Amino acid sequence: GQDLANTAAVNSNDWWAWELKARAEADGDKRDAVYQEALKAVPDSADLANNYAAFLMDERHDIDAAEAMFKRAALINPRHANSLGNYGVLLKKYRKDMPAAAAKYREALQADPQHANNLGNYANLLATVEGRLDEAEDHYRRALLANPAHARNQVNYAWFLAHKRGDLQGAEQHYRKAVELAPDDPDHLHSLAEFLAFQKHDEVAAGAV
Repeated sequence: GQDLANTAAVNSNDWWAWELKARAEADGDKRDAVYQEALKAVPDSADLANNYAAFLMDERHDIDAAEAMFKRAALINPRHANSLGNYGVLLKKYRKDMPAAAAKYREALQADPQHANNLGNYANLLATVEGRLDEAEDHYRRALLANPAHARNQVNYAWFLAHKRGDLQGAEQHYRKAVELAPDDPDHLHSLAEFLAFQKHDEVAAGAV
C-alpha cells in the first residue's frame, strides 16, 4: 500500500492525508507533532482543527488547549457541526458547565439538524441534567431516525426508556439492537445484562448474554 507519510508530504494541502499520517503514529507525542505540522500546512481546515482538538481532549487531557482548538475550528467554519458538538462534550464533561454545553449542542444542531451524534448527546443532557423528558425523547428518536445503526444512541435511548419511562419492553428492544450492531463492544453487553438482571429480574437471561 501507499506510504501514509509520503501521502501527506505530496498532498500537503490535503487535510485528510495529514489526518491519516497522524493516526498512523502510535506515539502520542509524535501524533501531536504531526497535527501541529499539519495545521501549519492547512491552517484553514476546520476538520483538522476539530480532530486535533478531540485528540487533545480525549488522549492528552489538555482541556485548555482542546478548547482553544475547538474555538479555532469555529472561527474557520462557524457552522462546523462536528466541532460544535465536540465542544459541547468538553463543556459538559470537563467544564461541568451545563448551560453552556446545552447552548453549544443547540448551535451544533442548527448547523446540522440530522447529526446523530449531536442529537444523542443533547438528548442525554436533556434527560439527565435538565429533566426535560419529552424533548429528550424527541431528540433520541430523531437521532435514531438519522442513523439507526448508531449503537451508543440505541443504548442511551434504552436506558432512558427503562429509567425515565418505565418501558421495559421498548428498552430491551433497543439494548438488544445495540448489541446486534456492535457485538464486540463489552459496554453494550454489560448494559443489556445489567438491565435484564436488575430491571427485568431475569437472572437466567442476563447470564446468557
